[in-house]
Formats: sequence, C-alpha cells, structure tokens
Amino acid sequence: KVVHGALKIDDGRSIKEAYSVAAKWLQESGLDDAEDSARHLISHATRIGTRFSDFHNNSNKQLTKEELQLFSKMCQQRANREPAQYIIGNWDFYGMTFECKPPILIPRPETEELVENILHTGLLQALHAPRILDVGAGTGAIGIALL
Repeated sequence: KVVHGALKIDDGRSIKEAYSVAAKWLQESGLDDAEDSARHLISHATRIGTRFSDFHNNSNKQLTKEELQLFSKMCQQRANREPAQYIIGNWDFYGMTFECKPPILIPRPETEELVENILHTGLLQALHAPRILDVGAGTGAIGIALL
C-alpha cells in the first residue's frame, strides 16, 4: 500500500511531538509496527541514540529543519513498505551493529534468540577448536555473534 497523503509535521516540533504525528500517520498507512518504526527513524534522524532511555531523555528536544526533513523522508519510505533497517542502513544484533542494505536479509530478534540458545548449550565452548561455516551469511550477524 502506497501512502498518497504527505506526512505533515510543523517546524519547531519536539522529538516527542514529531514522533507522535509520524507514528499515527504510519499506523494509518497500515503498518503494524508504526510506533517502533517511528521511534527508530526519529532516533536515527536526530542521532540521539537507539535505546528507549535515549528517546525519553531527549523527547523535548526541538528538531532542526534538516532533522525534520530527513525524518519525514524516512517515514515516507517506511510507509511505502521499505524496511526500517534498510532506510537506516544498519541494525543492532546481539550487542553489535551490522550494515543492512538490500538484498541482504535483516537480522531478526528470533535469530538473536537462536544465537543465545546455541551459546547457552555450551557445545561451542566444549569443542577444542570449533570451526563455523556461515554460508550465505547476509550480514554475518549469526557467525560473528557465535565467535
């Protein structure tokens, strides 16, 4: 679904205000993860950091004109179903940041759980000199996280 109505956020808005307008607009465009997408995109556009605490600690900061333009453009891309990870250009996985661009598969939280389960089995640690072959690795997130 392509969104035809432009996102309208007035100049002089705070991060929290711009986020609220964008999250509602993205939700109306049919995105299931509208709030998460808006938070990730505004965090990137304003360079405040990716943690929830970064967002909340900076929520009253006023967006610059450049930040607002970038955020609006990113929201339009997201409304057109481009993954947030591709828009941002990277994504965190298991405490590390990986470059993400098409057509590379995006690291998923479920895959992070898989890595956690593998590491907790102790199988890799029990091997004298384990060798891991990660074929078709995409970002390489799984193999690197297992090292």
